[in-house]
Amino acid sequence: MSSSELLREALRALRANALRSGLTLLGIIIGVGTLVGVISVIAGLDGFVKDKVIQLAPDVYVVARFGIIRTRDEFTWRTDQLFDAIATDTVKVNVSSRFPLAAQAHRDLEGRRGVGSVVLTP
Repeated sequence: MSSSELLREALRALRANALRSGLTLLGIIIGVGTLVGVISVIAGLDGFVKDKVIQLAPDVYVVARFGIIRTRDEFTWRTDQLFDAIATDTVKVNVSSRFPLAAQAHRDLEGRRGVGSVVLTP
């Protein structure tokens, strides 16, 4: 079968099934348009929420993607990076309370009376 015969047969099928072809095309257009619209709304809302969080507390450090830690070496490497950042004041940790390991610490934790991190010291 030559390409001209294939083209002629395709056009004949389109003319014979014009309603089906039109509805299929309409469905594809609506589907793609809906997908683009939803993605645009989600991207806009994401940016809006990020801006609002930054306005509330500009010193908040947000980790967007941490990934999956697959090995112990990777875990050690990432924790070393975090503790180095804390030691150099690149990342500031808000410690609201320090307690000896005692019952008062547990009562305060259960009562949600701490804001930020709570450090239990021996």
